[in-house]
Formats: sequence, structure tokens, C-alpha cells
Amino acid sequence: MRTRFALPTLAALLSLLIFSSVGHAKDYIVALGKGSVVIPFSKSWDVSEIDRGIEAKTGDEEIFIWAEGYKEEQIDRIMDEHGKYFTEQGVEIVGKIGTDSRTVNGLQMKMLNVPARWKGEPTVLQYLLVDPGWPSGWKLMLTEWASPKGDRMYQKDMDAITNGLSFKGR
Repeated sequence: MRTRFALPTLAALLSLLIFSSVGHAKDYIVALGKGSVVIPFSKSWDVSEIDRGIEAKTGDEEIFIWAEGYKEEQIDRIMDEHGKYFTEQGVEIVGKIGTDSRTVNGLQMKMLNVPARWKGEPTVLQYLLVDPGWPSGWKLMLTEWASPKGDRMYQKDMDAITNGLSFKGR
């Protein structure tokens, strides 16, 4: 009697696994000059276009991410814009910015960890600068602003974003 139910049960479990993994992420494209980068976000995130790329946030607004294309000569202006925005939001920088470099899937990445507070409490403010090594000089800036709780809670989503970056063109 067990074998009669084993095959349908196995088939149902396999279907459930396949369908639960399908549609987990949706790809978004950010222009980088004549090239682009494809960034996967979980379908549970709200994603919208902005001037230089996209803005994404979790449904509970624990994390905000901005993905923007840039060239090296634009970095100071962009960082000034970000500084003004975060100041308007009440974010206070409270220490020296830490840097870390790493390679993920063959991509050179520089992480800027900005010690900051929002409403008197610690907040996560990080920049991930990704250099695909293109002759055109175009790069990707991912900015994360999050609560410490949200940063921990959505770590798998953040890892999926970083590991899923796909650059096309040059």
C-alpha cells in the first residue's frame, strides 16, 4: 500500500520544489553606458526606476538599495548627492569609513562601511562599488541603507543580489 502512494507523493513534492523556486527573483537592468548589468531582486521587493538606475526596498522598508551606473569622474558628485539625501533623512555619520576589497564571481568589489546613526540608533549604510573591468570605465554602485535587524534578516537576499550580478556589453 505504501508504494501506491509513494510515487504520487514524490511527484507532488518535486512539483512543489520546482514551482516554489520558479519566480523567486525578478531581474532588473541598470544601464552602464553602452553596456548594462542585470540585478536579481526577490519578487517580494518593491523596485522602481531612478535617474541613474533603480531603487529597491523590502516590503517592510527595513532595507533600501540604490543601484546606479557611474564612471570614476562622477563619484564625488554622486557621493555629495547621497550625503545631502542622507542628511535630509536624519542620518548622521559617526566615524571613519571602513573599506574592504573582495572578488565575487570574478568581479572586483570595494565595500565602504559608513558608521552611521538614524534617530540616535545605529543604522547600516554601505556602498558596494563593482568594477567589471570594462575599457569604457563604467561601474556599478550599490548603496544599502538598512536597520541592523533588516540587514541580518535579509542577508540571503543581499547575497543573492551580489552573487547574481550579470554584466553585459562593455
